[in-house]
Amino acid sequence: LSVESSLIPIPMLIDEYRIYLPSVGFFIGLITVAFRIVRVSENRMLWKISASIFIGIILLFSYTTYMRNELWRDKISLWDDVIKKSPNKTNGYINRAIAFKEKGMYQNAIEDFKKVLTINPGHVLGHHNLGALYLKQDKLDDAMKEAEITLRLFPDLTEGHLLLGMIRSKKGKFDEAIHEFRIASKLATQRGD
Repeated sequence: LSVESSLIPIPMLIDEYRIYLPSVGFFIGLITVAFRIVRVSENRMLWKISASIFIGIILLFSYTTYMRNELWRDKISLWDDVIKKSPNKTNGYINRAIAFKEKGMYQNAIEDFKKVLTINPGHVLGHHNLGALYLKQDKLDDAMKEAEITLRLFPDLTEGHLLLGMIRSKKGKFDEAIHEFRIASKLATQRGD
């Protein structure tokens, strides 16, 4: 694990992908030891037992790999699993909300973004995305509230000003909308977008 670990702390101590590379060395070592034990012994029964154990291990790992791949069949099932294992972290809810949004399941996405804001009330992307979803549903007052919170938390967010401009435009407040679009344009120019 020294390849994947260091003295620098990381936010996610345990992640599936962090063991891929280290596991290669572990299994090479395990198989080498097993073959040496079997090679030293001339006992046919030990050979049969060892072969049965290896076949059993291969079948077990094949089954668990198949089951793990089932979680990856779509984004929602994958993020459901993440949320089940880490219900108090925002990443799973954010990513599942985005998956719901991509499928047009806006109410489910709204519920997930609300959960993000329950866990972390100051989550800028949670407020921004919630505002954008409310705008899609023509809930302009709710969208306005979320856009204003977003800009209070992060005043230089180009997308926040664009969202607020779109909301104000839909409300018929065109001068205010143009003002927001100009701010967004200025911020984007400063960033080099």
